[in-house]
Amino acid sequence: MFHLMRSVSFRVPEEYLKGLEALVELRVFRSRSEAIRAAVRELLQREGAFEKEALLVADS
Repeated sequence: MFHLMRSVSFRVPEEYLKGLEALVELRVFRSRSEAIRAAVRELLQREGAFEKEALLVADS
């Protein structure tokens, strides 16, 4: 499935960046962007944001 991607710029502590780079170097992820997308997706699922968004759209 194709998803339209948008670019987002943000700041993270140096330790986070080093951790992301280590995950890429260990080939856990292909890129830092992929790792960040996975982390955001996990957060949204854990917090139920996908379900809440669906409810907001349905109410519009």
